Amino acid sequence: MTRVVLIDGMLPPGTPGLVACEALRPGEGDVAAAHALAMAAALRAGCPEALIVNLAIFGDGLATDAATVTRALQRSAALRPVLVLAAFGMARADAAMEAACAALGAAGACIVAAAPARGGTVWPAAFTGVLAVQGDARCVAPDEWSHLALPQVDFGACPVAAGHEHARGASTAAAHFAGLLAKRLAGGLSAAEALKALRREARCSRSLRRGPWLILCRRRRRRCISPCGPGRETSRRR
Repeated sequence: MTRVVLIDGMLPPGTPGLVACEALRPGEGDVAAAHALAMAAALRAGCPEALIVNLAIFGDGLATDAATVTRALQRSAALRPVLVLAAFGMARADAAMEAACAALGAAGACIVAAAPARGGTVWPAAFTGVLAVQGDARCVAPDEWSHLALPQVDFGACPVAAGHEHARGASTAAAHFAGLLAKRLAGGLSAAEALKALRREARCSRSLRRGPWLILCRRRRRRCISPCGPGRETSRRR
């Protein structure tokens, strides 16, 4: 059984894969529900057998607070999932939130969080042990991902969810990557083994080689120099 906790808006009854839901913040906003549906669809694109436990932290819009996020992470630990998807970012770090992430990791759960390609650092993606994912335009399908290995982000993935074109960017990419990771965990791999496989099998990888960024495009089996150098990346992971 591949149990994934989706910390997001409230999913409507009948959502494929939904086994339980709990509202941690009042409100039934259409915007939050639409975002949650897109994240669930992107997740299950990579792992159709995933069972989703939905913890709703958004009310009438896509706004929440650190205390609610922390409660969701603490609640997740009690559910013993293999993976927690937090496809959002908070503008400020919070000690209680960090402790909740650490406890989840110590319990064996993987945490995947969104990290926008531009702008400042966000949390929980920037916490140690959390897998930070951003959108990568080179990944045009749900089963494509990249190993970026940058200081503030680990992986890139497809930033658009089929049928949910309104949801674009790091959140959708995080959900797609979470599905790819969940699929490998469902196949019996440990978290370490699954991540090793995802790094090895990534469509593209990016590493610093004395100056320009070198992109290794596995599908096309060619090397190309990226137009963006390290100076374009300004935010750092904590």
